[in-house]
Amino acid sequence: MRMKFLKWRPKSSLLDPERYLKLPLDRTALFGIALILGLFFLLRIPPSDGRIIVSDEWIPIRVSEAMATRSDLDPNWRLSKVPQGFRYDQYNFYGYIVLGHGFIQLGKALGSDPLITLRAMNLLLQLVAAFGIFMAVYRVSHSKIAGFFGAGSFTLAPMVVQDAAIARPESLLYAIAAMIVWAGVSDLRRRQKTLIIVGLATAGVTVKFTFAVVAVPFLAVTLILQRARSAAGVLLDFLACAMVSLLMLFVIAPYAVLKPQVTWNGIQYLLTQYAGRHVPHSLPEHTYLGQLLWISEYFLSFFFLLFIVSFVGFLYGNQSYKRIIVICSLPFFILVFYFASKSVFFERNFAHVLPGLIVASSVAFAALAGRVSQWRRLVIGVVTLAQLAIWATPVAMMTMQERRKSLDGFVERVGLEGYVYLDRSVTLGRSIPEGCGRYAAERFNDAYTAQFVNLMRESGFVQKAHYRSPFSRLPMSTLHVYLASDWIFLEKTCN
Repeated sequence: MRMKFLKWRPKSSLLDPERYLKLPLDRTALFGIALILGLFFLLRIPPSDGRIIVSDEWIPIRVSEAMATRSDLDPNWRLSKVPQGFRYDQYNFYGYIVLGHGFIQLGKALGSDPLITLRAMNLLLQLVAAFGIFMAVYRVSHSKIAGFFGAGSFTLAPMVVQDAAIARPESLLYAIAAMIVWAGVSDLRRRQKTLIIVGLATAGVTVKFTFAVVAVPFLAVTLILQRARSAAGVLLDFLACAMVSLLMLFVIAPYAVLKPQVTWNGIQYLLTQYAGRHVPHSLPEHTYLGQLLWISEYFLSFFFLLFIVSFVGFLYGNQSYKRIIVICSLPFFILVFYFASKSVFFERNFAHVLPGLIVASSVAFAALAGRVSQWRRLVIGVVTLAQLAIWATPVAMMTMQERRKSLDGFVERVGLEGYVYLDRSVTLGRSIPEGCGRYAAERFNDAYTAQFVNLMRESGFVQKAHYRSPFSRLPMSTLHVYLASDWIFLEKTCN
C-alpha cells in the first residue's frame, strides 16, 4: 500500500510547465507573439553611439567595478567612483546593482561592455514583465486577445520604451511587479501565493522602498478576504509575513541589514530630495493641486484611452473582474496622491505600479470585449494601442539616434550655424550672457527655462527660431531632460 504522502500533489504551481502548455498556440496566438516581439525589439534598438544617456547610468557600473576590485558584494555607493554628487553612504538600488554586477561579470567574460550588458539585461527583464502581464490577464479573462492587449500596452508604453535604453532599475521593477500581479491573480494555494508575493515584494523593496505598495492589496485580499479567521489569526499571518520578509531581506541584501545606518542614510537623502526642489523637476511654488495636475497630465497624455477602457470595462465587468481591476490599479492611484504631496516629479517613481495598471486595463478590455462585436473590439484595441505607439515611436527614435541629430538637421535647414549653445546650468541658473551675441537656450516646457528665455528677451535678445522637439507640448518630464528638449535661438546685435 502506497504511503499517503506519495499521492500528494500541489494544487498548482506558478512554475508548473503544464500551465503554459495548455495555452492553445493557434494562428492567432502565434501572430500575436510575433507581433509583440517584433514591436518590442523594433522600439528598443540601443543608442547608435553607445553613449551614456543620463549620469545615473554610471552608478551600477562604478559600484560594480568597486565590488569586483574588493571581491565582495557590498554595493555602498561611497566605496565606488560614482559621480561626486552620489558618493555618500547609501544602499539605494541594492538589488538592481547586485543583479547588474552579476550580469556585468558575465558580460566581461563574453567581451561585452558593461553599459551594453546592462541594457541587454533591461531587455530580458522587460520581456519577463510582458510575459507576466500576459499570463496575469489570461489567467483572469481566459482571453488571448486581452492578454496580447496587455503585453502590447506594456511594449508600447513610452516610459517603458525609454527605460529600456537606460541602465537604471526601472526594468527590474517592471519584471518584479508583473510577477507579483501574476501570482496575486493566480489559483495558487494561499500559503504559496503569500510566500511568492512576500518574497518578490522584499526583492522590490531592496531596489525602491515604496515598492511595498504593489504587494499590499494582494496580501490583504489573500490573508484577510480569502480566509475567514479571527483577528488574532490574521495578525499571526501578518507577523509570519514580516518574519519571512526579514529573513529574505537578510539573504538578498545582507549588507543593508548589517549596516542599517548606511541604509537609513540613503533613505533620508531621498526624503530630503523630495521635500525640497529639484529644478526642473519641481514647480516654482509647490501646491498639492498643482503637483496633482502635473502628474495627471503626464499620464493622461499617454494613457488617456487606456484609462477610458478601464473605466468603461469596469462598468461592464462582473464582480470578479471589478475586484481585480480595483486591486491591480489601486497602487497606482495611491502613488499619484502620495507624490502629489512631494515637490519633485519623476515619472520613473511609478514604474513598479505600471504593470498592475496595465493588467487592470486589460481585464477591463476583456470585460468590454465581451459586450461588443468583433469589429468594435478590434477598433477599440487598435485605437488604444495606437495612442501609445504614436508616442513610443519618437521616444525610440530619440533614443536610437544621436541626441542632437534632429536638432543639427534643423539648424542646417534654417541656417542657424554659429550660435553658442548655453549650458544647462546657465539656463536653469538664469545667468543672462553679458553683451551681445548669438545664443541657443534649452527649453523644457517648464517655468524655469521659460523664465530664462523671457529674461533674455527683456535684456535685448531677439528670438530668431524655435526648434521643437517631439515632446515639445508634453508636460515636463525626463523625456525632455534625457532625450530631446526644445531650443530657442536668440540674437543680440552688437552696436
